[in-house]
Amino acid sequence: MEKYRQIKWNKEIAIQRERNNSRIQNENSNRYLEVNSDLSSSNKREFPIIKIMLGVTFGIVFAGLATLAIKLVFVQAILEPFMPIQQEKELRAYQAEVKLDNLKQEQQQISEQRASQAKREEDAIRAAQQRAEINARELRQNEAFKAQYKKPSQCYNIQYHEMRVNCANDYIRARADFAKKYAIAEQNQITNNNLAASKTPKLELR
Repeated sequence: MEKYRQIKWNKEIAIQRERNNSRIQNENSNRYLEVNSDLSSSNKREFPIIKIMLGVTFGIVFAGLATLAIKLVFVQAILEPFMPIQQEKELRAYQAEVKLDNLKQEQQQISEQRASQAKREEDAIRAAQQRAEINARELRQNEAFKAQYKKPSQCYNIQYHEMRVNCANDYIRARADFAKKYAIAEQNQITNNNLAASKTPKLELR
C-alpha cells in the first residue's frame, strides 16, 4: 500500500514538473513574440523617417545642381558676345609670338652661319700664312745653303757611278747638317727679336 502511494506521488510530481516546464516555455515564447513585435513596430516607425531624410537630402542636392546649371547658363549668355573678340586677341597674340620666335631663330642661324664662315676664313688665312712662312723659311734656308755650300773638287768632273753616289751622299749630309745649324741660328734670332719680317735674315753658321 505504501509502495502504491509512493508511485502515485512520483507520477503527480512528474506531471507537475511537465506543467511547470510547459508554462515556462509558453512564457518564453510569448516574451520572444513580444520582443519581435516591438522590434518590428520600431523598424516600421524608423523606416519612414529614413526615407524622408533621404528624400530631403536628394532634394537639396538636386536644387543645388539646378541652381549651378542656371548660373552657368547665365554666365555663358553674358560672356558669349565677348568670346570671339577674346579668341581673336589670343590668336593674334599667338601668331605674333610665333613670328617673333621664328625671327629670333632666323637671326640666330644667320649669326651662327656668319660666325662659322668667319672662323673658316680666319682658319684659311692662318693656314695660308703658316704655309707662306714655311715656304719663305725653306726658301731662305735653300738660298743660305747654296751660298755657303761648296762641292768637293772631285764632284765637278764626275766620270763614274761610284763617284756620283759619293757626291750625292756628301750633298745630303751637308744639307742635313746645315738644316740643324740653321734652325739653331734662327731660334736664337727669334729669341733675341733680331729677325726682320721683310728682310732675309743673316744667319751666323758655326
